[in-house]
Amino acid sequence: MTRKETTDPGPEERLAEVVAQVEGLQSAAAEAGARAESAEAELSAARGQISVLEGEVSDVRTRLTAATLKYREAKLAAAPDVLPELVPEAETLEEIDRGFEAAQRVATRLRQRIEEERQSARVPAGAPVRRGADLSVLSPSEKIKLGLLELGRR
Repeated sequence: MTRKETTDPGPEERLAEVVAQVEGLQSAAAEAGARAESAEAELSAARGQISVLEGEVSDVRTRLTAATLKYREAKLAAAPDVLPELVPEAETLEEIDRGFEAAQRVATRLRQRIEEERQSARVPAGAPVRRGADLSVLSPSEKIKLGLLELGRR
């Protein structure tokens, strides 16, 4: 039976092994708890940074909107022939530029049409051409008769 005793540990040895395992598990649990606390602290700090960055992003968006409006106003001030209603209040400079170019094309077309109409309606300088009979061939008495007839018609 001596052989059986050496291969089979006794209750004290088994207890010592179990105690060692429990102590190892407690140590691992303590390390995991410390890592979890550290991770929670890092997470809390990251959330704080996110909150600060979100505030900064909001501020930047507000300033960007104000800057795009000023850019639009400056473009319109530089070109008084462009109607402000045709240039959108956009979020990007590219959108404003596209709208401004389209408005300039419309203004150019309108200017051309107005000039064409002005040219077609132009009246030559000087006295207008007289219409009617040539009175230079009539005698004075015929002219008086003609004048009286005209008065009677009115």
